[in-house]
Amino acid sequence: PSLRIEKRDLTTGEPVPETTFRIKGINVSYQNDVTTGAAGTATLEDLAPGVYEVTEIKVPSPWILDSTPKTVFLEATEGSDEPRVLTFENSKQPGLLILKKDALSGEPVAGVTFHIKQIDGTYEDYKTTDVNGQIFLENIEAGSYTVTETAVPGNYLLDSTPKTVELAPNKTATLEYFNLQRPGLLIQKVDKDGGPIEGIEFDVSRKGGDSLGTFITNAQGEI
Repeated sequence: PSLRIEKRDLTTGEPVPETTFRIKGINVSYQNDVTTGAAGTATLEDLAPGVYEVTEIKVPSPWILDSTPKTVFLEATEGSDEPRVLTFENSKQPGLLILKKDALSGEPVAGVTFHIKQIDGTYEDYKTTDVNGQIFLENIEAGSYTVTETAVPGNYLLDSTPKTVELAPNKTATLEYFNLQRPGLLIQKVDKDGGPIEGIEFDVSRKGGDSLGTFITNAQGEI
């Protein structure tokens, strides 16, 4: 008898090449490793009748290895060349999309750094948002992760409160962060006709007396 092993994507049904399986005889003396071709199949011919165990031992990225063995009984059938078919379907590793936006305008914010750490695993890294205010992590392990903002550009206020996200196979999770900018103070010094006055010194302090410094108006009469 013959055995054809088929490897397919769980969601799309598309064939998955370059997947290696180990075939062991249970009540016959046999062991062999085979790898699926471009069609996602591997065929073994002229096997002795008996019970065989088939185990997936290697898969290409981004698919998740499923090492649960399957058992198949092959019996001799006269006049039939059709192989027995054993199908394996696998999920892909998940993705994580982090979006960073200005809280008032909704515009993307580049240059924001996040710490991403897997709670129940070994993954840990720092990533920074691109010009679109995005970080996209693909083909990482399923599981629970914490995402913490660690650095922000310019006048944005850091929000270091960690968020937890669960990544499931075949899915991309999205986390959105909205940040406010620090408030600003514009001081204008003008004469009685409304013209700017340069070189006027101001001492600026917080309520309570803490000084922020001494500042001087520019040619536009502004600080």
